[in-house]
Amino acid sequence: MPRPGGGSDPVDVTRQSPWPWAEGGMVSTAPDLERFLSALLRGELLPPARQAELFAVPDVPNFRNQNCGLGPTADRARFSTGLMRSTPEPGVELWGETGSRPGCTSAVFATRDASRDLVYSFTPTSRQGVPFPVQYRVAAAAFDLPPL
Repeated sequence: MPRPGGGSDPVDVTRQSPWPWAEGGMVSTAPDLERFLSALLRGELLPPARQAELFAVPDVPNFRNQNCGLGPTADRARFSTGLMRSTPEPGVELWGETGSRPGCTSAVFATRDASRDLVYSFTPTSRQGVPFPVQYRVAAAAFDLPPL
């Protein structure tokens, strides 16, 4: 990551406190994230009442989330008590979460039945992170979605 104020030498960010909006972020490997989400979606980790809460997204307007502007639910809320729902196309519903830290942007998503999943991790080359269209192209390839 470039030094603040310029320079091109890498900066060690391995001991950095969480970002203020990370409400319980995880540091993990891609295979562990996939195993965790698959077990979560299959109901192996929570009692039934708590499991139901994972898929209860309130039907309220979306509020300023730029990555929610896709698909039939583009203007509606996407977050439940622990997961993000994405409906990029009619009939396609994905569940998961995204995250980023300096030097890493990642996501884990799966179909509701956990039959198909995707875990990705990018190393951004700019301070703005990985642009959403790049992330969408990866997801589109994994879930047979049309291009943007």
